[in-house]
Amino acid sequence: MQSNRSTQPPILTCIIPIDLRRRPKDIIARALFLAEQAKLNNVVLSFGLNFSGGYHERHFCERLGSFSNVKINKVRNNETINLSRLRNYAFQGVATEHTLLLDVDIYPDFELFLRGLTTIDYNNAGFCIYPCLYLSEKGSNNLISKRITPSNLLQRYFSFSRVEFLHLASPSSITLMKSDIYKYIGGFNELFFDHGYEDFDFLLRLCKTFGGLNNEKDLLVDLPSRSPLFAVGFRRHLGRFCFPQLLNKDILFHIYHAKKQMNDDFYYHNRHLNYTIFREMHSNGEALDEQGLLKTQLIDFIEFVVENKKSISDYSIFFENKPGHVDRFYSFKRKLRFLIHG
Repeated sequence: MQSNRSTQPPILTCIIPIDLRRRPKDIIARALFLAEQAKLNNVVLSFGLNFSGGYHERHFCERLGSFSNVKINKVRNNETINLSRLRNYAFQGVATEHTLLLDVDIYPDFELFLRGLTTIDYNNAGFCIYPCLYLSEKGSNNLISKRITPSNLLQRYFSFSRVEFLHLASPSSITLMKSDIYKYIGGFNELFFDHGYEDFDFLLRLCKTFGGLNNEKDLLVDLPSRSPLFAVGFRRHLGRFCFPQLLNKDILFHIYHAKKQMNDDFYYHNRHLNYTIFREMHSNGEALDEQGLLKTQLIDFIEFVVENKKSISDYSIFFENKPGHVDRFYSFKRKLRFLIHG
């Protein structure tokens, strides 16, 4: 199947932002793995690289530039991290009919994405948003070392194993769409700097334009939850677009990487400012509906499962909302460190 596919022109390009001021060796290794897997599936990778001419950036270009299915668009003199600009640069020159927003830390399942292009839901809306399961260090190590297959790892999640998993993001930023849609909504808004809300802004504009999402009164309620079915506000409204993928258990894996506390990491310094921009862009002029804190996806999802003649018991794990990560750490030293430092 792969050999036949490789003789055809590619139909999918994945756009990926890259900034090597954090975790350079790790990111380069993951980008190489993505490139290898993408080549096997006749998929194009287009990287938006924050480029200042440093050693790691030149090494990235040298290693990844050797792949025939890889494009690298350099963003020069970008002193701050602007993921939106990196995405938009990565999109420049996309020639395929379909585009996928991807992250370098996602374990690649290109068969899933290519299969998604054929679904009725995708062809009706022109886009598809995927849930993403964040793995613990143990789960990531087992997957990368091939001690467990992706399908068996997913089975462990649905069997309520916790040590391999942190939480399920639904929605995530991993979005499949027709390339014309990215152009039509103007790509990512480059007013957002560093990390935070640039992906939610993109998804809201996408779903308002092509998914029929209305400017609901509780849209700007901003409260994360461990379980996606307890999501409120914009996460609840966007999460409904993931219901077909949740029903089919089409879930991606996010590979673990250590990170600093949010207050100590420059990557998150503009998060509060980004939320202010986000609110201004999506406010309908009305006061924030705090009653939105009471409205979750629970009833919506149950009704969706029943309408599709599935058993709700097959999706029990989605209702699990236990807080904290301490039981995900598989050594006493790591548990102690988490309890002391958070």
